[in-house]
Amino acid sequence: MNKYIIIVFAVLAVFLYSSCESDFQLTSDWKEITIVYGLLDQNEKDNFIRIQKAFLDENTNAITLAGIADSLYHKNLNSVDLLELTDDGNRIRKIPLQQVLAGNFQLEKDLEEGDIFANKPYYLYHTDSTLNNNYTYQLRIITSTNNTITATTPLIGNFEVITPKRRSAVNLVSKNPFVRWRKAPNSTLFGLRLIFYYSEMENNQPTINKRLAWNLISSAMVPSDNLITYDFDIISDNLNTLSNEYTNTFFKHLAENIEAKAFVNRTIDSVQYEFSFGSEDILKYNQVIAAQQQSIVGGGQAINPYTNVDNGLGLLASRTTVLLNRITLDSETRDSLSCNPLVRDLNFEPATPNFDCF
Repeated sequence: MNKYIIIVFAVLAVFLYSSCESDFQLTSDWKEITIVYGLLDQNEKDNFIRIQKAFLDENTNAITLAGIADSLYHKNLNSVDLLELTDDGNRIRKIPLQQVLAGNFQLEKDLEEGDIFANKPYYLYHTDSTLNNNYTYQLRIITSTNNTITATTPLIGNFEVITPKRRSAVNLVSKNPFVRWRKAPNSTLFGLRLIFYYSEMENNQPTINKRLAWNLISSAMVPSDNLITYDFDIISDNLNTLSNEYTNTFFKHLAENIEAKAFVNRTIDSVQYEFSFGSEDILKYNQVIAAQQQSIVGGGQAINPYTNVDNGLGLLASRTTVLLNRITLDSETRDSLSCNPLVRDLNFEPATPNFDCF
């Protein structure tokens, strides 16, 4: 008897799409499989967890079933709760999660060409309860067949930036800046991007406020040290003979992402540092995904997906984003914005009145 199965797990969509080119024949009896995907964030007002199921049909192709929303979700779950636990496992409180439509929170994903999974309705489980980073959280699901599925994660914990200080000024033209912070207890991965806020006025029209993001670090391992220093590699020692200037990746990023216009005047307002952190289970999950992709490309044996869900499949982990606002660029950097050959045509106002480029 041929049976077809597909596991619906949002962040595995690329892998699953590649896998769906062949049907999977099962030789064992059907088993209820619950799929969980959730990233808890201590700094968010709303937290969401996606709960789905594996599905099986003797007569219908799995790709066809993937387009039927009823195939993706449990019809009824007895309960879905987050249990707030101390380090020794004592329960502080139980937080019930409610099923909601993702569209009510502007989280619904539009179908794109090649998508095989139904997206209407798109259900999530939600809580707006404040999460306490002193505790660990266990997701507990009890299905209509009285199966219990659990997954546990600590939160990232407190994060403290040492350098730069809020409302300080940074130099991005004559020396490589750095950031320094105290490690959050459960952070294993980190990313950092700078967001530049600027304004522009064209032909005496009303001023338009804009922003430009610069991804400095997408995903890196957090060092084991408690006090961590990261140096920006912005200024190169290699002289660009065409412009007679040392390469500056900050200026290069601006030049590549802001259109030069003859009658536009621009002013830099401030810079926002955006730190993002992920827990160890995200690292493990990413490592398995990378191994899966290599196996697919190399034609090797399929690798089982990473899961930290007991009696189910999926991932429950934690992440958070910390913003450091109102950092300014110092006068040397702002003056250079109006003169450096890489960005001179962008017409940024200098910090020094009547500043004259040499």
